Amino acid sequence: MFFTDSSGNYINRFNILNEGNYFGMGYNNGNTAFSINQSGNVGIGTTNPTGKLTVAGVSNYNNIQFTGNSSNGVGISIENTQSAGHKYDLFSSGSSDDVGSGDFAIYDETAGSYRFAISPSGNVLIGKTSQTNTAYKLDVNGNIRANQVTVNATGADYVLDSSYHLPSLDQLQNFIKANHHLPGIAPAKQMQSEGINLGNNQTQLLKKIKELTLYIIAEDKKNQQLQMPLNSLK
Repeated sequence: MFFTDSSGNYINRFNILNEGNYFGMGYNNGNTAFSINQSGNVGIGTTNPTGKLTVAGVSNYNNIQFTGNSSNGVGISIENTQSAGHKYDLFSSGSSDDVGSGDFAIYDETAGSYRFAISPSGNVLIGKTSQTNTAYKLDVNGNIRANQVTVNATGADYVLDSSYHLPSLDQLQNFIKANHHLPGIAPAKQMQSEGINLGNNQTQLLKKIKELTLYIIAEDKKNQQLQMPLNSLK
């Protein structure tokens, strides 16, 4: 099949091929751009599609592209029609979506819930559609289980340095009476509303343990000094 310009000159050629094991279509240079094999598999850019749709191209990221202009988002749906199967939508959200415009989201149509979203700033949301504090790169509505979690933190060894000023027990007692929490440790209400910074909290707990160790050592020395006169009377 040939195409001509307004002067009748041939400018393009469109080929329709029957190669026996596949039906193909090509454009100009004879290469097959589209094919359907005997199994009903469709190929784009390949004559040997191995799945129901196989796309072969030179780009690493836009071999398949979905575009649209909708406030409800643009994307694709994946459904397993078995009795326990679910239907999921993968889409770029629009202004009418619960997650807001510009997110990449996975929506479970069967359960009627958003499962996953990535915000335009790169924040990852699991089990929720919005953040009260966008400073968190990972925001999860639910429990997290892991074999190991590593948090960057300091060890508060400066407490054991001879130059460290250890507050007196009287100072510590006065602070507790006035504030109802330990110095450097957030009060319970703040923890409940804002959560806990694990790295900072771990450092503060280590600091308190080391301060407590120094208090015990100091009290032990006092007890030994008090015990010395008693020992001399024996």
